[in-house]
Amino acid sequence: MKYQTLCYLRALATTHTATMIECTSLERILKSIDPSARLDTDLKEVLRDFSDDYVNAVCKKACEVAAHRGSKRLEVKDVRYAIEHYFK
Repeated sequence: MKYQTLCYLRALATTHTATMIECTSLERILKSIDPSARLDTDLKEVLRDFSDDYVNAVCKKACEVAAHRGSKRLEVKDVRYAIEHYFK
């Protein structure tokens, strides 16, 4: 059962193809830091791809953590654990 759950959770983490952060969000974040700064179009795409890859990697590892503790449900504590132990 644990193996099937792990495979299911991994599939959920790896099949989500939507962009996690839009370019307008990147611009809003940048403007909060420096109102006069601008992002190049290519840089926006690189940052968006990087953020998507990071979120997918965290979700995948968090799913593995949830499966390891025998849960079929991904919880905040799984994501927190994955970030604290694998992405620092």
